[in-house]
Amino acid sequence: INAEYGVLSFFIVAPIPHPPSQNRNLVFTSVGDVSKFHLLWTNTTKPLSFDIYAVYFGKDLAQMAIYEKYVHYIENKKGGKFPNFHHLYTKFEGFPQYDRFFLLDDDLILNPEEIEDMFQICRKYGLEICQPSSDPKGKISHQVTIHQPGKLFRYTNLSR
Repeated sequence: INAEYGVLSFFIVAPIPHPPSQNRNLVFTSVGDVSKFHLLWTNTTKPLSFDIYAVYFGKDLAQMAIYEKYVHYIENKKGGKFPNFHHLYTKFEGFPQYDRFFLLDDDLILNPEEIEDMFQICRKYGLEICQPSSDPKGKISHQVTIHQPGKLFRYTNLSR
């Protein structure tokens, strides 16, 4: 999976109640006021095997209300992606209904099929943690994440 990066208040609202989901996969993201994740990641007529949990850190509650229509859970909270995920993971005691988690930046340009593929690859190869490779034209935080054509996936050890 090759993801491209697009150019793209402090109070907590309880997650919006949605009908119970049978999905075993969860996409988690932190989103601001100008994200288009909701138009990309849910743009399909097929049923999805994943739920989306968004933490909204923006200031425009009307924009949050738009996102709310596309996700299974949304919460208004300041903070970064990893601290917010840790907060929710602890709050919900590890999200026991989910087997796999995919933490995505809200500016990743992925379609629902690519997200589904990522979950399938994780399950097939027994991967506990993974991420898509990055397009070399985008923001690169770690050189090892640059996409290598012809590779389905690579094992990496970033510990020093």
